[in-house]
Amino acid sequence: MKYILSIVAALILSGCGHVLPDQHPVMDVPFENDVQEEITLSSFDTPLVVNAWASWCEFCKRELPDFISLTDQYPDITFVAINRGESAEAASDYIATIADNEALTWLRDPDDDFYKAIGGFAMPETIFVSKEGKILLHKRGFMTKDQMTDIINEHLN
Repeated sequence: MKYILSIVAALILSGCGHVLPDQHPVMDVPFENDVQEEITLSSFDTPLVVNAWASWCEFCKRELPDFISLTDQYPDITFVAINRGESAEAASDYIATIADNEALTWLRDPDDDFYKAIGGFAMPETIFVSKEGKILLHKRGFMTKDQMTDIINEHLN
């Protein structure tokens, strides 16, 4: 039992990435944009970097500015930040504190369906999606900007 717990702990702490199957159901989960319109990930026609975040998550707060800074470097990729079940007010208040926040596509997930659909258990969690809608990689846990760049160059560029 100790051995199994050690392996699980190592996987969680390593933030290992894994590949999800084609046409994952998360692509059709409805989210809300800033004007309460419904939108799905499958409605985008570009490669996507999709990050689950919350204002209470310190690692998320460290990652979001790095995602913003990558938008200029990768103009053909849409960077999506999905808030995990917080109120519209809590999400908006935090977003307002981030410089150049208009560079990301901010979506709300009031019922936390994104996180559930990807089998989330760490924070933050990020998926990298091809233009065709295939989830190429699911990264659990915090990433540095260099790690983000390496993954984008390997999987989306």
